[in-house]
Amino acid sequence: MNREVLKALGLSDEQVNSVMKEYGKSIVELQNGLTAAQADSESAKTELKKYQKDGELYVDQEEVKRLRQFEADTISRAENEKKTAALTKLYKSANASDGAVKLLIRGSDLGKLELDEKGELKNGAELLRQAKADYADLFAVNGNSGVPQSPDGEGGAPAKTRAKFY
Repeated sequence: MNREVLKALGLSDEQVNSVMKEYGKSIVELQNGLTAAQADSESAKTELKKYQKDGELYVDQEEVKRLRQFEADTISRAENEKKTAALTKLYKSANASDGAVKLLIRGSDLGKLELDEKGELKNGAELLRQAKADYADLFAVNGNSGVPQSPDGEGGAPAKTRAKFY
């Protein structure tokens, strides 16, 4: 916009000066906004360069280490749950009581156990044989409940009656 165009439109000198003054204000505001946007852009570029090293994005190594540990723990926990389920199935198939299964699993080193593609223990038969040899009283035999015999030979846990306490 220039003065000649405004005069050609029939505006007086006073009107032309007023329009040009307002136009100048809007130009200054736009230039200030452009300058601020360019400064923000440069600031963002500088901030981004802090996270770049040799053209590659910089990653916080401690955070990566923490995330890798979390991933390993999660995978390990999932594997241990699968192994525990496989052991439970194995011991239950041999008529072990729930309590006996828990005890046998606690005594097992889950890290040494391996699962096959079906999710069953690779050396399950050997584990079961060894558990029966070491802890025969934890497995039911011929209708027995798998609960160890009481010292008085009555089988199972003795009933607590008043007569036995006095």
